[in-house]
Amino acid sequence: MAENIFLVADRIEEFRAQKGLNKTEFCQVIGYSVANYSQITGPRGSKPSVDLVSAVVKKTEVNPTWLLTGEGPMMRGEGGTGQLDADLKEIRSYEIRASAGPGRFVETEDIAGRHLIDKRFLRQFRLSPEGVIGVFVDGDSMYPTIQDGEVVWLDTTQRLISAEGIYLVRFDDVVMVKRVQKVGDGVLELVSDNKSYRTITVDLSHIGEGKFDVIGRVRMVWKAL
Repeated sequence: MAENIFLVADRIEEFRAQKGLNKTEFCQVIGYSVANYSQITGPRGSKPSVDLVSAVVKKTEVNPTWLLTGEGPMMRGEGGTGQLDADLKEIRSYEIRASAGPGRFVETEDIAGRHLIDKRFLRQFRLSPEGVIGVFVDGDSMYPTIQDGEVVWLDTTQRLISAEGIYLVRFDDVVMVKRVQKVGDGVLELVSDNKSYRTITVDLSHIGEGKFDVIGRVRMVWKAL
């Protein structure tokens, strides 16, 4: 699966060549930085970012199934696949502005963006297509893992702390993104990757109903470019 992610960059380049566009022309079509595109699709390219894949799918007629898996026709509508829409998932990003700093109350839940992504691509990153949402993050307490203004993609089907990881949680009506660790029976620590922030200890036995909730587990950070 992981190897196939790198092959996506090769297929993007194959699609670009098929369209007869140079890199500058292609980036103008998809609204993407030429420098970042070249960094991903060059000889020593990194994994293609989610926003690059999303831009190619939204701005061109490429078949997302072919782009992400190599299966089926290159172009949408070719070969009468008939299953293209069923393979896509609309991901909504919300202006919840979860705090990665001291904490902030939820003020709005307006939809800030919509993105069409192939469900198989999501599963490669352990994201449940049925429960994935995007949330903007404020603050620098999770720096460098998550930077201010970036979007985290959550699997909201994961509402239990079964293993250490980064979660979106609500504690005393404050929504925050933290690395959650179990330190005892019913005791959690909400840890910031930026060590200038203090660790928050949560004793679940002393918390009433609704005082602490897990909203979802962070599986991906949509990096700003």
